[in-house]
Amino acid sequence: MSKLKWAAFLAPFLMAATLASADVRVYLRSGPPRAVIEHRSHRPDRSHIWIAGFHRWDGNRYEWVPGHWERAPRRGANWRNGYWRRDRQRGWYWTDGGWR
Repeated sequence: MSKLKWAAFLAPFLMAATLASADVRVYLRSGPPRAVIEHRSHRPDRSHIWIAGFHRWDGNRYEWVPGHWERAPRRGANWRNGYWRRDRQRGWYWTDGGWR
């Protein structure tokens, strides 16, 4: 089978595997600590947007990731902060932020 035919054959399986891995959540019994109050530095210019700090789970404990200024990838882009959410039966899980 040619390389092109193999690629066409495997594409649906690779896409399904990618989508399945994107849905994996890690649930934690205890929620994150309160957010750290951050003091923003001076905004570099109008193209930069503040990305708020957050607590991330490192596998053993929560660790604070400080906020920072980031240049928007395109004009009019907005950042949606990630957040911790609680599922009453399974526990706490993280939802990633991202550019919109």
